[in-house]
This record gives sequence, structure tokens and C-alpha cells, in this order.
Amino acid sequence: MKPRVMEIDGKKVLVLQEGATLEDYKKAIIANALQENKDHVVETAGKLGISKTTLYRMRGDGKGLLNG
Repeated sequence: MKPRVMEIDGKKVLVLQEGATLEDYKKAIIANALQENKDHVVETAGKLGISKTTLYRMRGDGKGLLNG
């Protein structure tokens, strides 16, 4: 199972899953942050302290520094 973000008592929490990798958790966090920021990559990257290229790579868009 993949980790997921749930809302409990009005607060968002990341649900831990047995067998999930660090990469799975990073993807869940990034997906949630993008959703909260209405898919604004620049704003999300700034809030998370990561590059736009990292966000595109994690989303699997194929966009990035060399791919447009």
C-alpha cells in the first residue's frame, strides 16, 4: 500500500504504511502540497524548499531542466 494523506479532526496527517519507501512518502507529500496549491509548481516548490525540476520529476511529467 502507498502512504496517503488523510484528514482527521480537521488536520491533515500522513498515514504510515508497512513496506512503503521514502520515495513513496516523498511523492505523497508532494502530491498533497500540489493539491493544496492548486498545482502551482513554483509556489509549491518554494513552500517545500525544493526545485521545480524536482517537482516535475516526482510528478512524472518528464519536464525538467533538460526536458522543457
